[in-house]
Amino acid sequence: MFMVFKTWLAAFLVDRGLKAEKAQSLAEYALIVALIAVAAIVVLRNLGGAIGAKFDEILKALTDAKP
Repeated sequence: MFMVFKTWLAAFLVDRGLKAEKAQSLAEYALIVALIAVAAIVVLRNLGGAIGAKFDEILKALTDAKP
């Protein structure tokens, strides 16, 4: 009887440990995605004006080139 309990307890602890690792990995991936999103927002806010000006320049060049 003790051997059955010991086997069950070992399996339970291993299963619980694997679930905890999966949850930890999920949390780490969520933090990485959040960090990438924040970095993308900062870069786009800083470069947004320059990108908009370049598109305006391209649009003006295309509209002036009409035959």
